[in-house]
Formats: sequence, C-alpha cells, structure tokens
Amino acid sequence: MASRTDSQEQVDRTILLLYEAAAETGSQASAAWASAGDALRRLVGAETGSLYLGDPRAGRVEQIFASALPQASVEAHARHFHALDPWTVPTMARSARMPMRAILGSEVIEDAAYRRTEWYTDFARDLGLFHLIGTIVPLGAEAGAAPLGLHRPDAAGPFSTDDRRLLDRVLPHLRQALRLRVRLGGLPRTESGVAALEGLRDPALVVDADLHVLRANAAAAAMAAQGEGILLQRNGHAGLILRAEATTTTAALAAEVARCALGGGEGSALALPRQGRGPLAALVSPIPARFAAPGREQAPLVLILLRDPSGMALPSVQALVSLFGMTRAEAAVARALAAGETMEAVAAGRGVGPATVRSQARTACQKTGAATLRDLARILATLGRG
Repeated sequence: MASRTDSQEQVDRTILLLYEAAAETGSQASAAWASAGDALRRLVGAETGSLYLGDPRAGRVEQIFASALPQASVEAHARHFHALDPWTVPTMARSARMPMRAILGSEVIEDAAYRRTEWYTDFARDLGLFHLIGTIVPLGAEAGAAPLGLHRPDAAGPFSTDDRRLLDRVLPHLRQALRLRVRLGGLPRTESGVAALEGLRDPALVVDADLHVLRANAAAAAMAAQGEGILLQRNGHAGLILRAEATTTTAALAAEVARCALGGGEGSALALPRQGRGPLAALVSPIPARFAAPGREQAPLVLILLRDPSGMALPSVQALVSLFGMTRAEAAVARALAAGETMEAVAAGRGVGPATVRSQARTACQKTGAATLRDLARILATLGRG
C-alpha cells in the first residue's frame, strides 16, 4: 500500500500534468493529455482509462485521451458503443443535479446487471472494463460535459474508498484544466501561451532556470505588488527576477525550479511562508517553450502556480462528511484550521479542550491522506474550488 507521502506526490504530479496538458494546443496536445491520462490511471491503480468531451445521448463524442485502450476500440466506442454505456448515460442524465465527485460503477448499476448489458458482452468484456471509478465533469452550457472512466478487469478487484478520495482531490483541477482547454481551442498557436496564463484564476508565472520572469499573469503581478509571499525584483538588463518573501524560501524555490527546468524532470509542490499569514502553495511544473519571450524559445521553462488556501472557499461540513467519512465535529475542526484559526481558538469556540481539537485534527488528516495541517488546508482549498 502506498504511503500518504507517496499518494500526495502522485496527486501533485497528476495535477501538474493536467495543467500542462491544458496549456498545449495542436499536435502536442494529444501527447500531453495522454500523459495526464496515464497519471490519472496510475493514481487509482486502474488498467485503462478514458476521457471524452460531449454527450453520448446526443451522439457527440470528442476523445481527449484513451489510456491503454486499442485505437480500434476507441473508434468503435465513438461510432456506436458510447450510446450504450450503462455507467455514463444514466449518470450524465442526472449529473446537473449532483455535485462533482468520484463515483464507483457499482453505485450506478449492480455487477450482475452490468454483466448482462450489450455494452459489456459486445464491447467492454474483451477490454477488461469491469470495475469503474469516474465522474462527469460539467463544463458549462456551451462545452457540455466530459465523462471520465478509469477501469479494472473483474479479477483485479473493485476500487476502494481510498481510491475515491485520491480522485476527488484531483477532480477540481481536472475541471479547471478542461475549461482552459475549451477556451484555448480556437486560438492561434502564437497566442495560446499568454492566453493560458490569463485564463487561470490563480496567480501564475513562467520563469527560466534562474528565476528570471518571462511571463506573469495579472493575478501574480497583483500578489507581488502587495508583497503577498512573492516579490518581482528588477535586475538591470536581466529584467524581473522572482523572489519569495523569505530569503531561505527563495533558495528552496530556486532549487526546485532549477531541478525541474534543467533536469527535465517532474514537477513538485512547496509552501511559500508569508509574514503574519498562512503559507502560499506553489506548484512547479515544466511547460512548453511557446511561453517564452521571442528569441528564448529554446530555454527550459517552468510554470509556477500559486494558491492561497486561506483565501479560498472551503468545502462544507456535509461535503467533508460525505467525501472523507469525517464526523461533523472533525469536519468543522478541519474547516476552521484550514481557514487559519489556531488550535486554541477552535477549542475555545467549540467549548472543548485543545487536546480534543488536536485529536480531531489528526483524524481529519488521516481520513484525507494529509501529512500535516498545512497539507490538510491545501487539500480542502483545492476541493473548495470545485
């Protein structure tokens, strides 16, 4: 079984790949979404996976990725079998009335009934599509929705509650990435990099291996102007250089950026402390060269996404009870701590001792897979974006 640290690294890696894929257009988009699809599949231990845009009831299907599925089967699905899918079609019909969350196939149709469907006997059985975890990602009236399905064969066993929790932590980012993909769809390639940054609600910057800033969206510029965790310092002809509010954190950020840019490696996440406030969460990821300034297209580039957990909407107590199996007391304590309240303040407000709050916070961390209270705040802030 993977440790909480390993699981969190997988979640962060998957999120980074989703944003990377969202920023791609043209021929490179398919490969980027394929990588994101593989990451989603590995996150929950699925053997195959698919994500498409459209409505199977109306016969509109645009495949975004099909992970470990034969091309002939993908084409047969788009041509005919999507309309027979006993998981997606009924879920799509009621998705507008449901919160977006990970759903198990057995919640939609019992295994015995599933075995008797035409979809299974003529299509899914030979592909090993028996156990499912997935969701319907709503994208608005114009774009429609994107059904996500991750599958295991019968012999591999069903998906677990832990699998559902991991996927739930990624789903708000999947929706944001898909919305960005829709917005970028009609843009010329030369415009898409800038539009991708401005299309993000979060502060976002593109830097090189030495923290020279090539692009910064309006949200990032405003955050830097207010000294909220980051600074943009002018350095003569070198232009702007990114600095963290704390000198020691700048060194850590520089090391992560250099590793990501020069090593061609995977992305990572780290916290950027702020004076008198909770930390910013920074996601660091390699990105395509089209974000570069003219003449620097060959430089290795890094995308930094910043989030302020304390300033984000948090999921409701009932949502935390439903998603993670928390008690209402644990959920209330988790929300209060994620919003920046101290243990002592939470205890006083609830009329209990600090030891009780600490125990409830530990349990909330265990149920969400959070390693620390900062990690818990980041998870809850992520879910609150949905």
